[in-house]
Amino acid sequence: MVPKPRPTSKETSPIKHPFFDHRFFDDQRTDDVAYQWRDVNIHGAFGDRVIDLSNTVLPNDTAVISIRHLVGNIEIHVPYDVEVSIHHSSVIGRAHIFGNYHDRMMNQTLLYQTKNYDTSFPRVKIIIAIFSGDVEVKRI
Repeated sequence: MVPKPRPTSKETSPIKHPFFDHRFFDDQRTDDVAYQWRDVNIHGAFGDRVIDLSNTVLPNDTAVISIRHLVGNIEIHVPYDVEVSIHHSSVIGRAHIFGNYHDRMMNQTLLYQTKNYDTSFPRVKIIIAIFSGDVEVKRI
């Protein structure tokens, strides 16, 4: 029996590289120069993560940032004209989200959504799960 040749898909595109590699140790941040947006899906163990959305153009759709982290701080800078949905879970830590401060979070989940998130673009959905550390989401 001769195997059939595999069809070539016309739907695939060249492989795109993510903003962040999966690093267990070390700090990471987006570049301070303009960059093309790609959804963020990272996990790590120790170190800080900084994602600045002011140097990119978000799609006219929902951009996604998903972070799973063990110990460290996470900081996300969001432009004023972007609608935001945040789902943040923490075992131990603090959160400062758009001026709302949550101290001594112990096994808690926070949900935030801007008023026009469901109807306006651009928008970003942020999902954070962290064991221990501080999270800050602020407008720039």
